[in-house]
Order: sequence, then structure tokens, then C-alpha cells
Amino acid sequence: MAGYRLAIVLALMALCAVPMFASAAIPADPRVIITDPAGPCTPVGLRFNFNADGSGDGTQCFTNGSGVNWFNLDILVENSFSGALSCGGNAFLQCKVGTDHGIPDILFSGGTLASGMTFQVALVCDPNCFSPNGLFRAAANVPEPATFLLFGSGLAGPVLRQIRRKKRTNRLSLG
Repeated sequence: MAGYRLAIVLALMALCAVPMFASAAIPADPRVIITDPAGPCTPVGLRFNFNADGSGDGTQCFTNGSGVNWFNLDILVENSFSGALSCGGNAFLQCKVGTDHGIPDILFSGGTLASGMTFQVALVCDPNCFSPNGLFRAAANVPEPATFLLFGSGLAGPVLRQIRRKKRTNRLSLG
């Protein structure tokens, strides 16, 4: 019986590991890569914009000057590009490409980019590029939708308790 359970657990672990390795496969083009650089960089707050260079790629260096640690970085790609968008790097543990109201969106998460820490954003053409001088909007510590749901459900408990107390008090005063 224990061997059967172990086999099921190992099978589930292997099944869950497949998407991780699949996402680490050959990168598509163009790419947004965030890494840890060395050297002086431009200080930025929780929200900042940056642009691709005149050829649609380029590397820019920033410093987290917000005074708080970052747990994620959300980048909206507000310019055109051809090919499939991908992401990577070592400043955050994971990245996910999606859309936000039809605008390509990259969410870097996992780990911490401490206040005062530098990071580098590389826009890579391979062979397709972003629009020349294309706009990117970045926001750090953006709560995920599940965070809002969890927060809302936590607030609902005390509100419901208060409503029930009022109903009970009204019943007792009427009876």
C-alpha cells in the first residue's frame, strides 16, 4: 500500500514538473530579460516608463529607489512587435506573459528585489524587434487578482457577523 502511494506521489510530482521544463525550452522572439547588473543605474520608484532604442531593442539599467522591497514587476508592452513575446532573467524566479485589456503584459515574480538593488532590462531581438522607441510601462508590487479576492473575503467575515448580530438583537427586542 505504501509503495502504491509513493508511486502516485512521484507521478504527480513528475506531471507538475513538465510545465516548468516546457517553459524553459527554446525562447521565442522578441524577449524581455531582467538580470542583476553591476554599475550605476537610473533610480526609479514603484512605477516607471522606459523605451526601446531606435532599432527596437537595447539594455537599460535601473535601481530600485522606491524605499521598499519589490516582490514582483509588471511590464506592459505598449508598442508593436512581431513574433511571440517571451521573458526570462535571473532577477526574479519566474516570468509569465499574458495580456492586460488587450495589451501584452509580462509579470516577473518570485524572490525579492531589495530597495537600492540594481537591475537591468534587456530588450532582445531574435530576429524580430519591438517598435523603435516603443513604450514600456512598469509597476512594482502589483497585487495579483487572487490577493484582492483573499482580502475581500477576509473583510466579508466581520461584516456578516455584524449583520447577524443586528438581526438577532432585533428579534430579541421584538419577542
